[in-house]
Amino acid sequence: MVALAQDGHGTTRHDTARHDTTRYDTFPSLRLGKSHALQRLDWTIRIQGCVSVNIFPTSRLVERSGGKEGGDDQQLIPAREQAEDVRDGLEEASFDPSFRRAAVAASEALLFVTVGGHQTSNGDGDIAIESTNNVVNATEPALGSCNATSELSSAACLATAASTKSLAGGGKLNNASCVSAYCGGVEETVHGEDEEEEDDNVINATSVSKGGGGHTQHHHHLPLTRLDVEEPALVYGGKKVVLKAEVLKHTSVLYGLISIAERDELSERCYRELQRVYSGIQQKEIWAMKVLDASGSQEPGFMWGHNHWIGSEKGCESTRAPLSITLSDRYRRNMKRNLVTALAPFELDYRIVFAKHQSAWQVDVKFQSENILHIGVCIPRSCSNAELHNLTERYFDENLVLAQDIYEFKPNVLHVKNTTLDRAFWLKPSVFIIGLSVAFTLLMVYLAYSREQRAIEERNNNVTSGGAAAATSSSPGSDSDGTDESTFIDRVIDSFNLRKNLNTIFRTDTGPQSLPVICGMKSICCFLILCFHMQWYTFYTVHNPSVMLHYAEQIRFQLVSNAPLLVDVFFAISGFLLSYNFIRNRSKVQEVKANTLWENGKLYGKMLLHRYLRLSPMYLFVTVLGELTHSYIVETSKFWVHERSDLGCQRYWWRNLFYIQNLYPVDDFCLSWTWSLACEMQYYMLFTVLLFVYSKSSKFGKKLFGAFAIGTLLLNIALTLNHRFIPSYDVLYNTGDALYTAPWSRVSPYVVGVYFGWLMASSRDKFTITQNQFRWYWLLACFCVIFSMHSTIKRNFPFPIASTVMVAVRWLISWAACWVILATGCGYSNIVTRILSSKLFVHINKLTYGIYLLNPLIIIVTFGVSDSSAHADPIPAIVMAFGVTLLSYMAAIVFSACFEIPYCRISSEILKLNRKVTKSAPERPQTPTTITTTSTEPCSSEDKIK
Repeated sequence: MVALAQDGHGTTRHDTARHDTTRYDTFPSLRLGKSHALQRLDWTIRIQGCVSVNIFPTSRLVERSGGKEGGDDQQLIPAREQAEDVRDGLEEASFDPSFRRAAVAASEALLFVTVGGHQTSNGDGDIAIESTNNVVNATEPALGSCNATSELSSAACLATAASTKSLAGGGKLNNASCVSAYCGGVEETVHGEDEEEEDDNVINATSVSKGGGGHTQHHHHLPLTRLDVEEPALVYGGKKVVLKAEVLKHTSVLYGLISIAERDELSERCYRELQRVYSGIQQKEIWAMKVLDASGSQEPGFMWGHNHWIGSEKGCESTRAPLSITLSDRYRRNMKRNLVTALAPFELDYRIVFAKHQSAWQVDVKFQSENILHIGVCIPRSCSNAELHNLTERYFDENLVLAQDIYEFKPNVLHVKNTTLDRAFWLKPSVFIIGLSVAFTLLMVYLAYSREQRAIEERNNNVTSGGAAAATSSSPGSDSDGTDESTFIDRVIDSFNLRKNLNTIFRTDTGPQSLPVICGMKSICCFLILCFHMQWYTFYTVHNPSVMLHYAEQIRFQLVSNAPLLVDVFFAISGFLLSYNFIRNRSKVQEVKANTLWENGKLYGKMLLHRYLRLSPMYLFVTVLGELTHSYIVETSKFWVHERSDLGCQRYWWRNLFYIQNLYPVDDFCLSWTWSLACEMQYYMLFTVLLFVYSKSSKFGKKLFGAFAIGTLLLNIALTLNHRFIPSYDVLYNTGDALYTAPWSRVSPYVVGVYFGWLMASSRDKFTITQNQFRWYWLLACFCVIFSMHSTIKRNFPFPIASTVMVAVRWLISWAACWVILATGCGYSNIVTRILSSKLFVHINKLTYGIYLLNPLIIIVTFGVSDSSAHADPIPAIVMAFGVTLLSYMAAIVFSACFEIPYCRISSEILKLNRKVTKSAPERPQTPTTITTTSTEPCSSEDKIK
């Protein structure tokens, strides 16, 4: 039997009748049925005299006043209107299965409702409205003043609770037993002290057990009362009596799912094990409480983007195998016995449910965010993902989650997944490609090592036999292979010599024609870009994304949040090195000038092939590794992966192969950070043609370059104005295709670099300025850098101003970087340039290509496999950034020694095959890579553009 009674806010029925005004509390609550009347009133549910629950109003504050006007926060609702609303609500809710589940009663339970403190019946069992404060009644009188009882309760509470009628369906709960409830309620106001004393006692109320046993209930009918008769009212007193099971049902997703589970929608074993979990939770069995504890529930911070109700996967695993926590018997512990070692009687798995919501109570940043709830549940392994999907969908449809009422949303279940790796993962083509590449590299490394050891043994034999000349011409520590003549295959094998490659990486000597200041500029910019990647590639794991954006807009974090501007510095350096190395190589300029169109075409193709062979091996290996890494994260991570590079690489890997991925939408990218490599390759192809034209006719080449530079400036202004650009994060993200990754929108810094490279190559010996001019130019360069990196302190400028500023800062920061290189190369330096030219930066510069390619993968794996979501906070973020930097540095050493440097050497050997050289004076190939930031690099620094 179920009875509903209105709360009088601490007063009895006769008190409510005497007072004109009743104020109803506005606590967030459980929701009963679908009636709007049930959203406006306070109700107490009584089930078979065994349990009771108070359901608080869910929508708004309601005041009922008799004769007085309500204030600003009041709403006058006549009592008759309330009674009619209740009647209409019951007619709808009494046939709604969710109403019966909310009451935790059998489907045939009879409803008794009292409104206004009294009850009456029209005799035929129908709901009747007699007067303004009359009672809505159904068939039978309601219970007395006691809310709940059990065998352990007081005799008075038992007697009152016994006045119920048996339910047709037996009145069993899901596990055939009642859960803890408070036995409260009063008959008179003067009994308030006794009521509080009773309310503080928790009673484990028990109904019919699984075996069919239980105490016998006697049924009595209480007399009906009228409004003018001061009889004990059907209320529960001033305290809200809340049934614990109902609270869990609406706050714990797992408990709510189990409570609505029906046999006909689940497999027999799944249903039986779910009920076993339900029973275990109510009986507080340790293993069942571990299951409940491991499952997710609503977390604070929803308004700021906390959609991660993840729970604990390790906690769920502890129900299958105890965690390895060693606790001695030496100390007395305040904990349950077997809390660590208790195991479930059947297998449970951790699952993640992804559900999209559209709550207006959460900040919608429109930045990699899709408002997706992540709900972790520890559920029996016998339950399939499809069954969990349907059960969760119904759970949300019935509006049982407390947060749904508070934040007014209805989630739509998108996907349910396990966090275990599928066996099909190891059958992916990328696994085979990586395995083959690693095996080939290891084989070549072994062959190179064996060849070097044989050469050392031969030299040792020569020394022992008196071959002093041979000993002096070659030593074991030298980079020579010990033979003057070697085949092409031998030189290819020697390219994988790890000792030589590591020596190249750690060698820091520089040549007279090198520009070591570039090393410091690239190293610092690479680190700042890595810090920005920490923000970008962890965004999907952060549970306070709005707060992260708040930090990013603070002035102290502008160097990191504006690090994408530093990509323009890399483009400027690349353009500088291209034109400088080409123009100062007089023999190449004369060769281009003397060649026919066909010969220049072949020369252009050879240069392009040389560049492709140096960049591509490591880049393509990382591309395959990135596809595999993203596939692993998608299968095992607890987070919804917004950037699906695994799908992009599987579908569009050929775009990366030809360096054209930046011509397509960002959502289709295979490894989003590789767009700059595509831009670099395209710019190299374009400006090499312009340099060929310049070599043929310097005047025409200068005019063509000038027209191109002006056209680039006008195009950038038009693009930013057309997209109404402002530097807010949502606009930056959603205009990325047109204004960030497109080659025509990022070419301006390359133009600046090409100009300064030509200026230095053509007038390096003639460039003179005074010390005073040098200082002013330095101040101007510093101002350009500071202004550019802090140009987004105010992100809501009108778009014409913001667009103009964005175009300007790309030219300004490029000019500043190129002027520093020009001044330093012409002999003007200060303490800043000397620091930038230090040996430490010379060493790090050789690894920037590997660090740039690998750091996003390290970030994605580190945060993606975490057992909990990340919290955006500046200090931990800085510490993590240094940790990721160290890991990226170590990984870059390995990848550079095994994949970058060997293929750089091989590409040079391929070019040598077609060169006509004399044996007496072999000519070193004068390609654009021979004059670089340092003279000892096997690869040009211009190739390592981030």
